Amino acid sequence: MWRFDGYGAVLSIEDGRLQEYQATAVSCLAGDTARRTGQGSNGSVIYTGDDATIYRIRPAVDGADATLPLDGSVGDRRLLRLPALPAGCTKAAPTGAPATFDVF
Repeated sequence: MWRFDGYGAVLSIEDGRLQEYQATAVSCLAGDTARRTGQGSNGSVIYTGDDATIYRIRPAVDGADATLPLDGSVGDRRLLRLPALPAGCTKAAPTGAPATFDVF
């Protein structure tokens, strides 16, 4: 499990599958998915999304963090290891107009 440093996105990587979540204080919505498609020469693990997005996860030597370079971006995203998915990601999403407003 990884959280984007400075962003609400969380990545779950398990059994060759990557699942993105958009986590907030009141919700956690499942986003893009990807499957493992290769190994990079720099130690990164490559995942390809259903929409052809490429994720290159490069863990740090100590395993405490990682980087995610994004195609077309000038910088890398830093990923921080989490012990588990945030609690909101294991519950059903809130429903109804007020809940939708709160989520967004």
